[in-house]
Amino acid sequence: MAPSPSTFPYVLGWDSAGTEAAVGRNVTRFDVGERVYASTMPLPRGGFYAEYAVVEAEFAARVPDRLPTEQAGAMAWDALTALSGLERLRVAARAPATQETEPSAA
Repeated sequence: MAPSPSTFPYVLGWDSAGTEAAVGRNVTRFDVGERVYASTMPLPRGGFYAEYAVVEAEFAARVPDRLPTEQAGAMAWDALTALSGLERLRVAARAPATQETEPSAA
Protein backbone atom coordinates (compact mmCIF):
# COMPACT_ATOMS: atom_id res chain seq x y z
CA MET A 1 0.00 0.00 0.00
CA ALA A 2 1.58 3.26 -1.10
CA PRO A 3 1.03 6.26 1.16
CA SER A 4 -1.10 9.10 -0.18
CA PRO A 5 0.62 12.41 -0.92
CA SER A 6 0.93 14.71 2.09
CA THR A 7 -1.20 17.83 2.37
CA PHE A 8 -0.76 21.02 4.36
CA PRO A 9 -1.05 21.48 7.29
CA TYR A 10 0.82 18.27 8.06
CA VAL A 11 0.95 16.81 11.59
CA LEU A 12 4.21 14.95 12.35
CA GLY A 13 4.64 11.75 14.32
CA TRP A 14 4.25 8.03 13.68
CA ASP A 15 4.38 6.86 17.35
CA SER A 16 1.96 7.66 20.12
CA ALA A 17 0.85 6.72 23.61
CA GLY A 18 -1.97 8.01 25.73
CA THR A 19 -5.34 7.29 27.25
CA GLU A 20 -8.28 6.09 25.16
CA ALA A 21 -10.72 8.99 24.87
CA ALA A 22 -13.18 7.00 22.72
CA VAL A 23 -13.40 3.68 20.89
CA GLY A 24 -15.28 2.68 17.77
CA ARG A 25 -18.44 0.61 18.08
CA ASN A 26 -16.73 -2.50 16.70
CA VAL A 27 -13.65 -2.24 18.96
CA THR A 28 -13.65 -4.92 21.66
CA ARG A 29 -9.97 -5.00 22.70
CA PHE A 30 -9.90 -1.58 24.38
CA ASP A 31 -12.03 0.47 26.76
CA VAL A 32 -12.22 4.22 27.30
CA GLY A 33 -9.63 5.23 29.90
CA GLU A 34 -7.08 2.49 29.08
CA ARG A 35 -3.45 3.44 28.37
CA VAL A 36 -2.39 2.42 24.87
CA TYR A 37 0.49 2.94 22.47
CA ALA A 38 0.21 2.88 18.70
CA SER A 39 1.96 3.34 15.41
CA THR A 40 0.69 4.54 12.08
CA MET A 41 2.04 4.80 8.59
CA PRO A 42 2.26 8.24 6.99
CA LEU A 43 -1.21 9.64 6.45
CA PRO A 44 -2.19 12.42 4.05
CA ARG A 45 -2.74 14.86 6.95
CA GLY A 46 -0.08 13.47 9.28
CA GLY A 47 0.20 11.61 12.51
CA PHE A 48 0.31 11.81 16.27
CA TYR A 49 1.89 15.12 17.27
CA ALA A 50 -1.55 16.34 18.25
CA GLU A 51 -3.77 16.47 21.31
CA TYR A 52 -6.06 13.77 19.86
CA ALA A 53 -5.39 11.19 17.16
CA VAL A 54 -7.30 8.39 15.48
CA VAL A 55 -5.78 4.99 14.78
CA GLU A 56 -7.19 1.61 13.81
CA ALA A 57 -7.33 -0.83 16.74
CA GLU A 58 -5.04 -3.31 14.94
CA PHE A 59 -2.17 -0.79 15.22
CA ALA A 60 -2.58 -0.24 18.97
CA ALA A 61 -1.65 -2.20 22.11
CA ARG A 62 -1.99 -1.76 25.87
CA VAL A 63 0.87 -0.03 27.65
CA PRO A 64 2.49 -2.47 30.13
CA ASP A 65 1.64 -1.54 33.76
CA ARG A 66 5.23 -0.79 34.76
CA LEU A 67 6.06 1.34 31.71
CA PRO A 68 5.51 5.12 31.85
CA THR A 69 3.22 6.39 29.10
CA GLU A 70 5.93 8.83 27.94
CA GLN A 71 8.32 5.94 27.24
CA ALA A 72 5.62 3.84 25.59
CA GLY A 73 5.15 6.62 23.04
CA ALA A 74 8.45 5.71 21.40
CA MET A 75 8.01 1.95 21.68
CA ALA A 76 5.99 1.04 18.59
CA TRP A 77 8.42 1.85 15.76
CA ASP A 78 11.50 1.19 17.92
CA ALA A 79 10.22 -2.32 18.69
CA LEU A 80 9.40 -2.99 15.03
CA THR A 81 12.86 -1.79 14.01
CA ALA A 82 14.52 -4.07 16.58
CA LEU A 83 12.39 -7.04 15.51
CA SER A 84 13.24 -6.41 11.86
CA GLY A 85 16.96 -6.43 12.70
CA LEU A 86 16.67 -9.70 14.62
CA GLU A 87 14.77 -11.29 11.75
CA ARG A 88 17.39 -10.12 9.24
CA LEU A 89 20.12 -11.63 11.38
CA ARG A 90 18.00 -14.76 11.78
CA VAL A 91 18.32 -14.63 15.56
CA ALA A 92 16.19 -17.44 16.97
CA ALA A 93 14.30 -17.25 20.23
CA ARG A 94 15.78 -19.39 22.97
CA ALA A 95 15.22 -20.12 26.63
CA PRO A 96 16.86 -17.71 29.08
CA ALA A 97 20.21 -18.81 30.46
CA THR A 98 20.21 -20.15 34.02
CA GLN A 99 22.97 -19.61 36.50
CA GLU A 100 24.81 -22.72 37.65
CA THR A 101 24.52 -23.35 41.38
CA GLU A 102 27.23 -26.02 41.65
CA PRO A 103 30.68 -24.88 42.78
CA SER A 104 33.26 -24.90 40.05
CA ALA A 105 36.40 -27.03 40.32
CA ALA A 106 39.44 -24.88 41.04
